[in-house]
Amino acid sequence: MATLLYHSDSDSESPFDSAILRVARSGPVRIVSPYIGVTYLQRIVSTQPEWRLLSDVEEWLRALSARDRPKAWAFIRANLEQIHHVPSLHAKSVIGDSLAMMGSANLTQRGILGRTELGVLVDDPVMVAELCTWFDGIWSTTAPPSVDEASAFVQWLDEEAAQAPAKRQRFSLSSDSRKVRARLVKLEVPKPAENSPLDLGVVAQAVIVEDQRHYDSLEAAMEAAVDKLTARGRFTFGQVAAETRRGFAASNLREVYFLLVQHCANHPRSALVAETQNRLILTDGLFLQSTKDALPRALEPFDAFLALLVIPDIRAAGCPTELR
Repeated sequence: MATLLYHSDSDSESPFDSAILRVARSGPVRIVSPYIGVTYLQRIVSTQPEWRLLSDVEEWLRALSARDRPKAWAFIRANLEQIHHVPSLHAKSVIGDSLAMMGSANLTQRGILGRTELGVLVDDPVMVAELCTWFDGIWSTTAPPSVDEASAFVQWLDEEAAQAPAKRQRFSLSSDSRKVRARLVKLEVPKPAENSPLDLGVVAQAVIVEDQRHYDSLEAAMEAAVDKLTARGRFTFGQVAAETRRGFAASNLREVYFLLVQHCANHPRSALVAETQNRLILTDGLFLQSTKDALPRALEPFDAFLALLVIPDIRAAGCPTELR
C-alpha cells in the first residue's frame, strides 16, 4: 500500500518530515538526494545512527552558498565512509527495511517545509525490497568522493564566488497560490533522571533538536520571520532582524537589510526597481503586509517623482502623446 504525501495545510506539521522520521525509526536507513541541507540531514541521522547516503556530491556542494558550503564539506569529510558520490543523481528517497519515502522534495528545510511538493510513502514489502536492492546496487559500484579532489573543488567554488558580480535582486512573478509554510514534527528529547551520570548521547540529541529550529539559508529564515511578523501586524526593522537571526544566526544586519528592502514596495532603495517583490509596505518607519488597496497609495509619491523626472524628457524628445 502507498500513501500520498503533500501539504494540505500550510500551518500543519510537514507530512514529508513525518514520513521520513517513520522510515528512519524503522531501522537502518538509505538516503538518496542531490540537494541536501546539513541541518535536516542531521535530523535524520540523529533519529537513526545506522545510515548511508547516495548523493551527487559535486552538485550538492555547487548548489550551496559560500557561507553554507564549509558546513556541508565538514560533514561529508567527517562521514566519508557513509557517503558515496553518484554523478548526475537526481532521485530523492529515504529507504528503510520496511518503509520507503520518495518524491520531488529535496532534503532541505525549504524542500520539506516551504515548497509545493508531492511524494509517496510505501510500505509494500516487495517494493521496499526492490528499492533496497536498487540502492545497494548503486552503492556497490560507487565510492566516497576523493578528499583531495573535493577540497580543491570547494576551494575553486569559493574563489569563483568571490570573483562573481554582486547578486542581483530576485525577480518573482506574482501569484495568488497558497504558500507552503509547514512545521517540523516535534522531536522529544529524553530527560535524564535526577543525579544520573551525564549521557553524551542525550546532550548531542538536544543540540541537534535545537539546531532544527534554524534554517539552511538567510532567505528562508527571513521569509519565515516576515511571515510571523506580518501575521501580528506592523513591525520594525529591528524586529525582523532579531527574528531572522534566531533562525539563521550567522546573518548580519547589513545582509538582512538589503534582503528585506527587496520585499518592500515603497522603500527608497527599491521603489523604482522592477524586480522588487511588493510583499511589504513601509509606513512611518514600520513595515506591514502589502494589499491591493494600500499598494497604489504607497507608490503615489514615487510615481509622481518618476513623472516629474521622465515626462519632460519624453516631451523634449518629441515622442507621440500616446507614448508619454
